[in-house]
Amino acid sequence: MNNDIPFGVLENHNLISIISRLSLEDYDYLTDCTRIVTMLSERRVSRFGDSTEWIQEYFSNLQYFGWRALNMERYTETVKFIMSGSVAEHLVQNIELHQGIRQGNAMIDTLDALGANKTALLSFDNESNRGRRFQVAPTHYDAKGNLHLTVFQLELISRVEKNNFLFWAWEDKSTILIQRRADFVLERSLLDEQRLRLFEVLRQKLVAQRFALCIKRP
Repeated sequence: MNNDIPFGVLENHNLISIISRLSLEDYDYLTDCTRIVTMLSERRVSRFGDSTEWIQEYFSNLQYFGWRALNMERYTETVKFIMSGSVAEHLVQNIELHQGIRQGNAMIDTLDALGANKTALLSFDNESNRGRRFQVAPTHYDAKGNLHLTVFQLELISRVEKNNFLFWAWEDKSTILIQRRADFVLERSLLDEQRLRLFEVLRQKLVAQRFALCIKRP
């Protein structure tokens, strides 16, 4: 029996937490879609360039592939936090505040699994340029079985760069974390034949690694 329980996925600069087991179809679509949207967005805008342009491009590509925004204002207003403690602790507290204890616990499991996977952790450091630009995306099913995705777009601004930046105890008052958030739900009815055909073509061109983040259970 396989005791490896996936708690999340790491792709590029995207850390996805999963509150409950996704169907295989939804897992593959979510993780491939995230990589495709990142790939398409980077063809037009550098994710380390203008953050507003990146957000708009990423948002538009998500919508094209069936993710409907739950608010018309797209991303929330920018929020700035002066860091005291680790980014990981901040993420858990913030997700609990916006989405509840269960989502916070899911993020804890995801972060624990990431911390135990040194290869994935190094990849995340490199892909995010040590926190300069990264995204965290909790997922869950609602009572009707619809798949929801919340995207936290984050920027760590500091006078120093640190490997393992997620778990570093930041104490310098000049270190700031900038956050924006948007909520989506997957509506497969938006995916016409043309979009699905394009999705399959782009899926064959994916080169970004996908790390399934698991913790062994006894």
